[in-house]
Amino acid sequence: MDSRLILVVSMVIGCLALAVRGDSHNSNSSMDHNMTTASAMHQNISVGELTVAITRDACGRTKLCEEIPADCNPAVAGSCFFVSASRELTRRGTDLAFELRGESSGYIAMILSPDTQQGNDDAFICAQQNGSVSFFTAIFNGSALMLSNRSAVQDVLASVSQGVIRCTFVALDLNATTASTRQAHLNFQISLASGTFNGVNLGTPNISLTSKILNIGNSTSNLSPAGGNNGTTDGTAGLHSTTLASLVILSAMMQRLF
Repeated sequence: MDSRLILVVSMVIGCLALAVRGDSHNSNSSMDHNMTTASAMHQNISVGELTVAITRDACGRTKLCEEIPADCNPAVAGSCFFVSASRELTRRGTDLAFELRGESSGYIAMILSPDTQQGNDDAFICAQQNGSVSFFTAIFNGSALMLSNRSAVQDVLASVSQGVIRCTFVALDLNATTASTRQAHLNFQISLASGTFNGVNLGTPNISLTSKILNIGNSTSNLSPAGGNNGTTDGTAGLHSTTLASLVILSAMMQRLF
């Protein structure tokens, strides 16, 4: 085979290898982290009574807020699906305090994904039945919630009134590191979801809101003109850029060879 053709074939194989290497966040979506369905295991997460209102106070100052409809007020009656993240009450930089509020006869959930490809994502669930609230941690595989002990939480408080579920909690040692992003960080896509709960089974989540990639440890990251990702990109975008650059180099070298 002509030596120039061998060189081109080798370079094509190298570019394809970059394209398929990907990030292990999705390829490991079925990995076992003490996962089970809600019907097979009940987590014993202690839930105290939440006696204070969840409000928009300090949004954009000391806490990051996402909500639907836009700018809705979680402190008053009405449809407002709301979440906030704050470092204000926590001890470590990767421990974050969350407030979650939404209307549901079953459960509301916050899902954190380190990229825009949903799967193998951490989910935090407040579920109500007969006036009491249970709290679960789970993995969202892109279509269903699987209970998991992978995420550690503490200081869980909750209340339910007239179909409105409110809960607050601290998620410990959050880390959005993936195979293509070696440095620990807090860049996540936030999704808000709700579904049915019969005391045993968590129904399929209906996602109401999906944010851009945000630095959830930065209270102003979603106020940035650049779209709220604080100058960072997820692993998939970085992979596409690398592959494109490789193809450009390959094209230039082919023109020189032939």
